[in-house]
Amino acid sequence: MASTDDPTKDRRSKPAAPIHGGRRWKDDPDRAAAMERILLSLSGDVHALRELHGWSQDEMAHAAGIHPDTLGNLEKMRDDPRLSTIVSAAYAAGYEVEIRFRRPRRHPGFSRPNLTLPARS
Repeated sequence: MASTDDPTKDRRSKPAAPIHGGRRWKDDPDRAAAMERILLSLSGDVHALRELHGWSQDEMAHAAGIHPDTLGNLEKMRDDPRLSTIVSAAYAAGYEVEIRFRRPRRHPGFSRPNLTLPARS
């Protein structure tokens, strides 16, 4: 029997917390709405890039090095896409991905100041 000081006992007795925060955003209506807006924008952008090149989903997926079902799921907002999938689709079409942070327009109880980043040299 392992003692309470045994580090392996803790690992076996409780699951590790996911690094990415799991799917907790689905439990918060404000976060869920924000996520849906982002996914809607992403799916529209990927679809527009694909049409700009006159590609089928299979052609764009091949150019991006991703599975056609993955691209279809991204365009139809079926899954929470990986950043690597988004970047691969954009680069295949000759674009880069830019991610910016901003304060929410409204968020109850949100009192942190704006994020200040150091200037680039």
